Amino acid sequence: MATLLSDEVFHDVAYKAKNRSHLLAGIDEFLDAVTVLPPGEWDPAIRIEPPAAIPSQDTRKKKQPVEVIDEEEEEVKLREEAGLTRSGKLFGGLINDIKRKSPWYLSDYKDGISIQSIASIIFIYFACLTPIITFGGLLGEATENRIAALESLVAGLICGVTYGFFSGQPLTILGSTGPVLVFETILYDFCSQEKRTWGRLISYKPFPEFTTVAPVLRNASSVKEAAANASSLQIRQVISDFAVIIAILVMSGIDFAIGIHTPKLEVPSELKPTWSGRGWLIPPFDGNPWWTSIVALVPALLACILLFMDQQITAVIVNRKEHKLKKGGGYHLDLFILALLTTLNSIFGLPWFVAATVLSINHVNSLKLESECAAPGEKPQFLGVRENRLTHIIIFGLIGLSVIMTPILRKIPMPVLFGVFLYMGIAALKGIQLFDRILIMFMPIKYQPDYSFLRQGTRLY
Repeated sequence: MATLLSDEVFHDVAYKAKNRSHLLAGIDEFLDAVTVLPPGEWDPAIRIEPPAAIPSQDTRKKKQPVEVIDEEEEEVKLREEAGLTRSGKLFGGLINDIKRKSPWYLSDYKDGISIQSIASIIFIYFACLTPIITFGGLLGEATENRIAALESLVAGLICGVTYGFFSGQPLTILGSTGPVLVFETILYDFCSQEKRTWGRLISYKPFPEFTTVAPVLRNASSVKEAAANASSLQIRQVISDFAVIIAILVMSGIDFAIGIHTPKLEVPSELKPTWSGRGWLIPPFDGNPWWTSIVALVPALLACILLFMDQQITAVIVNRKEHKLKKGGGYHLDLFILALLTTLNSIFGLPWFVAATVLSINHVNSLKLESECAAPGEKPQFLGVRENRLTHIIIFGLIGLSVIMTPILRKIPMPVLFGVFLYMGIAALKGIQLFDRILIMFMPIKYQPDYSFLRQGTRLY
């Protein structure tokens, strides 16, 4: 068997075989090409020297007809599959997204029933809860508690569950983001002060590299890593799925047992507006003159651009071909649901939620599927992602129930959650070309991947 798997052609056949006949055909092809030395005609004491150069096995492989790929046709095909072509009809893109996603709707719930989904739910729950409360606290300071942590939890419940049920790409995680926090802070500051004659520049992260590096830089000083080994492949897989949960439980237990004085997670305990001077319904004008609705068009346009860019860039990252998604995305449907949720949050005085890049990448990574069988020393083959809606819905359902679980959540040290942030930032770097190309500079030549751009240029080492 080792000799068979050392053959390049049989190795490919074995990985792609779907039944017994395929393996037998591969063995027959190997026996036809192999050179057999009968025992009576060969002296085992004589050493056969290996060839100076390994001969190519391309002649043994069936030659496939070379197809000339038209780049323009390929681009048009990809745009049609993603629903980004002009339909020529009113709301045509939205209707096409609904038609494309409706056949997969029931399977989105069936595919979420697995142990891996449970690990993903617990991991992303803590990953979402911390920034929601953190950004909620910052927003409370900026808005004099008009919108604070409790309002952020309610917004997470409404937006997350609704988006999970009706969105086109439920793998995308909504959350509080830095750009939206900055915009809301500046908008409140602008509206609360009269005779303002100056403005501020708003800058935000339009690319995933910043969104992944920022959590690492912010939390690198708060955490130290630990590693452990396990002998069984199945045990290692389970530990890998529940690694973040195990780390949170172990470190929180150590903190509780030793009695270390550390800052704990702060969670509100009552379901009522943080500021006593407001209710859950916000009047459209609330004493402001009618012309403020016209002036509001300017910041509304800026907010529209911000939400559109943050949402669609994250959706493009989630839907990229490397993730091997089978059910496709729904850019128009996602944006339509986000617009409804933004309107609803404005009526109830809740913060705006938008697709969070780092959370979405980690959600996809936590649901990746790999081959169960792999040769010793080889990495498992990536098969795709467990596309489902259950994880998204349950995660934000737990976010809403966090008000009830305050006695437990208040025992979790903040440095432990900083560690979750750090892990998210590092894990999200995997697969980003900028980061991968930087790593190549520190990699010996024999370990470098076979990229076309590495073949063309000269190397210094």
